[in-house]
Order: sequence, then structure tokens, then C-alpha cells
Amino acid sequence: MPNKYDPKKVLYEGDNPKLVNGRYYMVKEIADLVGLTAAVVHYRLKGSSICTDDELVTCHLGRTVREHKIKVLLTTSQKWLTRKLV
Repeated sequence: MPNKYDPKKVLYEGDNPKLVNGRYYMVKEIADLVGLTAAVVHYRLKGSSICTDDELVTCHLGRTVREHKIKVLLTTSQKWLTRKLV
């Protein structure tokens, strides 16, 4: 069973020369490589499991819709909770 304090790994998809496309990073690693704070990167990801160049802009003016990038992990309980009762 995973520890609830284990750091979350985020998939990076983009063209930043400091990061490798397709590799998983922790939020702290991304923040250190890009030059942002971990809190800023965490806020911009908002639960998404994919990080792109849009979240790593040093001057972020406005929010972007990120629903299409969130990978939904379907668990057994989610599967049965989405079904109709009758």
C-alpha cells in the first residue's frame, strides 16, 4: 500500500530543453529545473498528471483549461458508482 506522503510523479510533455519529453518528474524536480517554486507548479497543475510547457511559463497570465490532460484512473469503486441503480 502506497504511503499517502509519497511524492506524486507527473508526466512531462513538451519541448523544454531542461526536461525530457515523456519522462516522469516530481513537482519539486520540475520546479527546480525550470526556476519556479514547487507551490506555483503544484497550483498550475491542479491535479493533472501531465505537465506541459503551458504550466511552466515564468509569467503566467490567465488560466487555461486542463481537463483534457487529466488521466482518469478508473478504479473498481468508480466503475460501479457511475452505473445506474435500476
